[in-house]
Amino acid sequence: MIPTPKHRSFGFTLIELLVVIAIISLLLAILLPSLSAARREGQRVKCLSNLRSLGQGIASYTVSDVNASLPGPLHPAVYLDQGLDALVNNPNAPMAPATAQWFQNRFLTYKLRTTMNDLSEATGSVADKVSTCPSAIGQNPLSNFEQSSNTIGYHVYPTYYALNNYGPDTFPNTRATNPPHYFGFSSQNAGDPNGIALEQQNPPQIITRVKQTGDEWMMADAWYRPASNASNPELSQEGTYQVEFTGLGLPFVPPHGNSAAARAGYSYTSDRDAQATAARRAKQDGQTNTVFFDGHGESIRSKRYVVGAGFELLYGFPGTRSPARVNPGPTNAVWNGSWQ
Repeated sequence: MIPTPKHRSFGFTLIELLVVIAIISLLLAILLPSLSAARREGQRVKCLSNLRSLGQGIASYTVSDVNASLPGPLHPAVYLDQGLDALVNNPNAPMAPATAQWFQNRFLTYKLRTTMNDLSEATGSVADKVSTCPSAIGQNPLSNFEQSSNTIGYHVYPTYYALNNYGPDTFPNTRATNPPHYFGFSSQNAGDPNGIALEQQNPPQIITRVKQTGDEWMMADAWYRPASNASNPELSQEGTYQVEFTGLGLPFVPPHGNSAAARAGYSYTSDRDAQATAARRAKQDGQTNTVFFDGHGESIRSKRYVVGAGFELLYGFPGTRSPARVNPGPTNAVWNGSWQ
């Protein structure tokens, strides 16, 4: 009698299953940091692409203008949701239609709607999406702006990019552009006679008046840290945005290439200044996506401005390369310093 062959089971044993789980866990531990880094790099590239698109919109506006002037007057913050419907029906700070029309004409997202073929008056328009940095919104979501508004006591509109549009007469301890107010002086209040007079005295600049267009930044990631060298305001700009009114709703380091410790302080908190000081001392600023007046874009790593034998004036975003000398201005020795 021929014996019947026994069928062998091909199921996993407990030991084999544990070995497979251990191998998968090891692979995940190896790959996840790389995948996370790749995701952050993809967001950085998308953010820079958005900035370039806005820069192209500004260039198109300049070409279409009779005087070849930059759009303006514009507020330095590149605000989101600036259509008429969005402003009038804002749940936190609704505006009367006439006031909304006055304000929206001073925001880049509204000025570029025609050049970007986007005439939406509601939230989430094409211009608004292009004005959003995917890295920054992940670390500083829209809800944070509501939180900072409630904490500070005045409304802060969401913004992730900033224009280089400061002058010596704008705010104290800010680094001025030369010539001042590239995009024109923007009044803060509708109907303010002093603000209107300043707008008339400081119209948007003709693009050819901007000095060293390949070195002068036009627009960049928005972040704010109080100036640490108030005696020389032209050399004190550590972030791209130096007005406390909106700045307290922004991160104190840029959204790219910094440490997890620096990113942890993005929302507005009462100990923000202490966190910002710690980030500065640890040199955790990382990189600021930047578009220049000649149209090229790059990620700028924070640098020190060093004078003489290693004397450091500031550490942060290099800021304006050709600052106006306001009084009291720095000595000639200071102007002989270099970015490192």
